[in-house]
Amino acid sequence: MASSETLLTIGALVLLSIFTLTLNSHMVQDHTAIYQSEQYIEAMGAAQRYIEEAEALKFDENKSASAIASFTSALNFGPDSNESYGSYDDVDDFNDFTIVDSLTNSIPFTVNISVYYVDPNNSFNSTSNNTYFKEMSVTISSEAFAGAVGQSIIIKKLFAYHYFFSE
Repeated sequence: MASSETLLTIGALVLLSIFTLTLNSHMVQDHTAIYQSEQYIEAMGAAQRYIEEAEALKFDENKSASAIASFTSALNFGPDSNESYGSYDDVDDFNDFTIVDSLTNSIPFTVNISVYYVDPNNSFNSTSNNTYFKEMSVTISSEAFAGAVGQSIIIKKLFAYHYFFSE
């Protein structure tokens, strides 16, 4: 009788070990998924922060509702020689902006921003011609994003010139 009880005990311990290992494996996978989700949310928050900063600025330095040609040329997008981040005065100053950002001192994000004119008559594709529409594309990338989403998150915002709101 002692040998059958020993075998049952060993069998029970093997089953308990398998169950425990399986449970721990699932818990690690769940924690990894939660961690990645938090990083994606943090990255989207960072992108949104730069978009909101741009929303507070003018559409263009050279504004004239009747003369669209007076807007800044797409070739001249980016900060003026006397401007740096924090002193931008219009949306296109963010063009070619790059910074390494870490909002919660966790993983570093690389933020790349592009601004370009878009053509409303051509599915809002980018154009080198001046239009009443600019699009800001904020790309957040990080080594921690390797996985289902890929290594970058792109958030775009369309800005429209409203002459009746301008100064």
